[in-house]
Amino acid sequence: MEQHPVDDRIHKLYIESSTLCNLKCTMCMRNTWKDEEMGHMDFDMYQRIIREVSREDSIETVFFGGIGEPTFHPQFLEMVRLAKQAGKRVECVTNGTLLTPDAIRELIAAGLDMVAADTPRLLLLAILY
Repeated sequence: MEQHPVDDRIHKLYIESSTLCNLKCTMCMRNTWKDEEMGHMDFDMYQRIIREVSREDSIETVFFGGIGEPTFHPQFLEMVRLAKQAGKRVECVTNGTLLTPDAIRELIAAGLDMVAADTPRLLLLAILY
C-alpha cells in the first residue's frame, strides 16, 4: 500500500475576535458558561499574530468565528483589512444582525472573501448587492 506524506502545517488559522455577542439566544451554549471571562481580543495581540501569519506561507486562510460574534469587535473591519494585507483569504461566520448594507460594502472593500451567516436577512442583502 502506498503511503502519502502527512502535511502537518497549519493551513487555516481560526481567530476568535470576540467572545461577546449582541444576542441573548436561549439555546446558545454561552448560557452554560458561568465563570468564563468574556471580552474582545486585544487589538495589539491581533496585530502581533497577523505579523507572524504574514510570514507563514502555509497559512492560506484567516477565519473569524467562535463562541462570540466576530463583527461585534469594535475593530473588526481593521482586523479583516490586516488579514487581507497579509495576503490571506479572509472568512467569517456571523449571526448577521450587525451587517447593514454599508457594513457589507466596507467588509467587501476591506477584503472579506467569504461570510457564512445564521440569518435570512443576509441572504436578502446579498441578493441586493
